Amino acid sequence: MSNVSSTVPSKKALPSSKSSTQKTRASYASLLLPSSNNSPSNNTSNYGSIDQVFNSTDIRAARSSFASTHSTIKKLRIDFSSKRTTLLEELKFIVWNSIPITLTFFMQYSLTVSCLFIVGNLCIDPETGSSAEYLSSASLAVMTYNITGAAVIEGMATSLDTFCSQAYGAGKYKKVGLYVQRCTLMIMCILTPIVISWWFSASWLKLVIPEVDLLYNTQRFLRVLIIGLPGVTMFETGKRFAQSQGYYNITTFALFFAFPINLILIFIFTKKFGFIGAPYAIAVSQWLMFLSLALYCIYIQPITLKCWPSIWGMRYERLGNNNDAQTWFSPVTSMMSTVLSPSTLFGRTVSNEEEDNVILNEANDSNVNFQKHPIFQHWLPMWNLSFPGLVMIESEYLSFEVLTIMSSYFGVEAIAAQTIIATLGTLIFQIPFAVGCVLSTRVAQYIGSHYHYYKNNLNDEQAVSNSNNVIESRLAELNSKTCIYASYLVGLLLGFCNFLCLYVFAEFFAGLFTKDESVIKLSAQSLPIVAANQLPDTFNVFSASILRGQGRQNVGGILNVIAYYIIGLPLSYFFAFKMGLELNGLWLGCSCGILFLGITETIYVIKTNWERVLDAFIQRLEAEEMENEEVP
Repeated sequence: MSNVSSTVPSKKALPSSKSSTQKTRASYASLLLPSSNNSPSNNTSNYGSIDQVFNSTDIRAARSSFASTHSTIKKLRIDFSSKRTTLLEELKFIVWNSIPITLTFFMQYSLTVSCLFIVGNLCIDPETGSSAEYLSSASLAVMTYNITGAAVIEGMATSLDTFCSQAYGAGKYKKVGLYVQRCTLMIMCILTPIVISWWFSASWLKLVIPEVDLLYNTQRFLRVLIIGLPGVTMFETGKRFAQSQGYYNITTFALFFAFPINLILIFIFTKKFGFIGAPYAIAVSQWLMFLSLALYCIYIQPITLKCWPSIWGMRYERLGNNNDAQTWFSPVTSMMSTVLSPSTLFGRTVSNEEEDNVILNEANDSNVNFQKHPIFQHWLPMWNLSFPGLVMIESEYLSFEVLTIMSSYFGVEAIAAQTIIATLGTLIFQIPFAVGCVLSTRVAQYIGSHYHYYKNNLNDEQAVSNSNNVIESRLAELNSKTCIYASYLVGLLLGFCNFLCLYVFAEFFAGLFTKDESVIKLSAQSLPIVAANQLPDTFNVFSASILRGQGRQNVGGILNVIAYYIIGLPLSYFFAFKMGLELNGLWLGCSCGILFLGITETIYVIKTNWERVLDAFIQRLEAEEMENEEVP
């Protein structure tokens, strides 16, 4: 029986012939530390040398200064699979890396908030002596931007929390950049009809906004914000590109540069050009965010570019089993349509010497085959994770806007109090959301590390009976669980601290926004409800992030819709209008929905079928591996 099991290939064996040539199982340490004599043609190693990695990303200038240092080697080969992590290690990792991400989200959220603050103080109508009309138009434009623009970008980019981090954990470095490129292009396509709707926003906003006088300036504001959409899209996807590699502070440094410039630009542009200067300043700042992130990666942390495959060049790094550069695409103008691969054109592999001698008319017509650029392939798997992420973010954005509309029935003071409460809630939400970004990346990296065991597992009886091998087979699961347990400990502490902060300083925080005593009092009455909501909301955010890291965005999307639109908003209406609790009732109903969401998502995480999660990851990865195999 043992002879049979040792000769029959496992159902988990890769479709490549390399697995059959390996005579012994390499240890986990050797997986990430291969011998130095590897070459691009060596099919027995999953990783090339450091020179090969830097060559494949076309950053030869950085190679000489980084490749020789021990720190670079250590960062290049981050090991997620060679040892069992501990609870203390995960606690340190989560807390330490959450700090720069929290600062990033605070500064990014402040970009539009500072815009409204400056518009409200500088844009004064000379006839009425009031800034109310300009401030209302800007607020309406920002709300529309958040719901139809920012939420779409942020929601679809959550798919990269799964794809990029799992690919990096698996050692498929080039796929990290490929996923970023693919997701960026997908978001741009989705934004196209949204941009058109912004250009003619006055024609459809009048159906839901009774104050028609505000719509002209709102439309002008939105038209200018279109300029910054590509910049903020590439910043969001680029942020995942850096974070998936463990560089959590890059976006923080980028925003440290862009944030003060944003404040100065908004003030100068609004002072000089009036109301329309504010959106121009925001658009410029959004491009500065992306450019500062890109320049930081290129010149300060060029090691990150090991994960960036070439788009425009003749040379294209093969995204198959070896991460080798064995496939050549021609012509160079391959980005916008399809790419003619010589390996598929001629039915053979093109050698390095033939690189510059590829002539398309030499191809035999019967052998010609058109191969799409990898950026245009496998959109459906990414869409299957992007759309549920979009539903998760969009449902939350819309629900809070519905609460604001409901509060308008209780008078001007209630609207002002609702604005204060929503702003404070959004600000404090940035903390658990930032921690959640670290969690989703960490869990996804551990899941990706399972690929190393999977690739080298012969699955024979001797391996099954080996206790060490059994531990290795479950290492990704065990490390992920340790990270999850650590995250919930952090969640308990963070939720309690947020509750204490809002409960004790309710009147103080409300007083920062207004001097109206009635508004302060009304806000202080509802803030304890929001404070009590912090613990379940923290578990909601953490569990949703873990689900993203597992690639289970569909679970979070369904639960979000149920929590906000079947439980939360109906209860808000019942408590506020039927029971006469008004603003308190709105937030009480919303809290019930979030409580349901926190409990159910946490249960789904605890009851995770890890075998199914790991198999789903392998299937996603191998679907591309098989398609990118060279034609014999």
